Amino acid sequence: MATNGESAAQWLSEHGETTPVERLQQIRDNIAAKLEDNIQDEQHIGLLEALDVMDSYIISKEALTTDNSPIDIRPDLSPLCDNRAATSPGLSEEEKKKRFNELLKTGKLPPVIS
Repeated sequence: MATNGESAAQWLSEHGETTPVERLQQIRDNIAAKLEDNIQDEQHIGLLEALDVMDSYIISKEALTTDNSPIDIRPDLSPLCDNRAATSPGLSEEEKKKRFNELLKTGKLPPVIS
């Protein structure tokens, strides 16, 4: 079957739709078994490419056959925790100046964020 990524992609475009996922998995496993043999570097790279193409195709085909609804791949950007309840202590102007002067004396000022 496939000896590199290009030949795997070509074979899948011709036979992939009609080939059951189980057979595709078997072909993929055969490619992986060839990788375990002592082979030349050029063959090794080609087989890795073919394996990557087969894996991608099988994953997409399995996703289509297991569920007809589209896969939601949007990241969850909601906050990890509710920060609204956390309040920082309010300092008076006097206390702010005092803490700032103490920081100046240590010489270890935090980085300026702009």
